[in-house]
Amino acid sequence: MKLQLPEKKGDIPYSETESTDLSHVGLIVSSKSEYISEEDLTKEEVYNTDVQELNVNSEESSNEEEKECTRDRYSEGDDFFEGDSEIDVSELYELKLKEREELGRKVKEWAANKQMALSFKGPERENIKLGNRVSILYCKRKQKHCPFYLEFRTNQESKEYELHQYYNCHNHLLEDFDSAQQITDKIFERIGLLKATGSETRVITDLINQEFKKKFHWRTIYYQLRKITDQMYGKISEDASKLCDLFEKDTEVRGSFSQVKKNTDENRLESCCFMSQRMQKLLEYFSDVIVIDTTHKSNRFNLPLMDVIVVNNMGHTCTAFFALLKNNTFEAYKWGLEHFKSRLKRNPSVIFTDDEETLTKGTFNFLLIL
Repeated sequence: MKLQLPEKKGDIPYSETESTDLSHVGLIVSSKSEYISEEDLTKEEVYNTDVQELNVNSEESSNEEEKECTRDRYSEGDDFFEGDSEIDVSELYELKLKEREELGRKVKEWAANKQMALSFKGPERENIKLGNRVSILYCKRKQKHCPFYLEFRTNQESKEYELHQYYNCHNHLLEDFDSAQQITDKIFERIGLLKATGSETRVITDLINQEFKKKFHWRTIYYQLRKITDQMYGKISEDASKLCDLFEKDTEVRGSFSQVKKNTDENRLESCCFMSQRMQKLLEYFSDVIVIDTTHKSNRFNLPLMDVIVVNNMGHTCTAFFALLKNNTFEAYKWGLEHFKSRLKRNPSVIFTDDEETLTKGTFNFLLIL
């Protein structure tokens, strides 16, 4: 079917001889259907026109319903509130960070001050075509199916994370806690003293709340503890640089063994391993039985720690080698185990490890290449 559309003022003019072939898509010209006589349309075309009008009406109705839902989704139980859970995110436009871990820490600290809890949803996505990376933080109230999210993308030139898009409304009441603005110098000093005791964050939070009659969330106290650590040891990047320098100096002065692997583009520590001369002696004497274990990102660098242990003649366990690994993948374990193997002078008789699949696979590969 060929349909001739007349010229209408304000629209793109159509030639008298030019026609538009819409036979392959049916009749979807609701905006200009007023110029077409129904007598010229078949029953199928009239049906298509009615469906198109129905879709238009449905979209208008859907828009109205969406506006109603925008107001209704803030209600919880029988309470109704509007605007209380709409968050001002203008501060986040000032964030320009190159490391995802630092981005997560800054945004989560910002969220904690606003009585929110956010977390990354899965691993980071990389858009090869656009040459950038995408990280999204969501509200932790998963049982509420909260639509709040913040999407950050790296700038193609600076490689820094920038806020790209967001939905800044929650569908639930925010947590009723005191914000970080309520932390005075006296409270901050007290947090520092409690940190020195080695107590867990939740324990310190309970003690602070009881002593000062406050209602801080444990995340708020956690970020204050991080600030104290930064004051003591410098920022994480600075601390990592000092650790690498320490390994290098100890290798030159005492003959220790160390290897450091960095991300040259971002100047970030990825992996490192270390073995002192004392550890080397322990391994030479007591390498019959070794134990290989890992901890899951329990250090300041947020890296998995692989620890190789031997048992001495007194029955005591001693660390003979350790490595901070990039992640918990087979390739990362293989990197650490190969460096450990290079320091072995005789093969172990027994190796103990846990049931972690990637570590077991790495250990099995380590046995094959002994």
